[in-house]
Amino acid sequence: MDCHRAHVRGSAGVVDVYEAVDGDPPPLREAKIAAIEVFGRGGECFHRGDRMGARASFDHTLRICPGDTVARVYLDRRSGVLTPAVET
Repeated sequence: MDCHRAHVRGSAGVVDVYEAVDGDPPPLREAKIAAIEVFGRGGECFHRGDRMGARASFDHTLRICPGDTVARVYLDRRSGVLTPAVET
């Protein structure tokens, strides 16, 4: 499952990062798959600097899949740049 792009220390470029969901319990895996498009929009907004769009997308992701820790990390990233509106 595509997760996001990241800068790797010591690398000149950006790499794609993927989240493996095969080991997740079936309900969590299914919820993550259901939320993938919304999550992807959140990642795109985040990397463009659209904080409001990112927050809205990641909040929506967490409503679909409250156990999505990667969406939570994006919301918590960079000292609270995005503060989650959804409590889990």
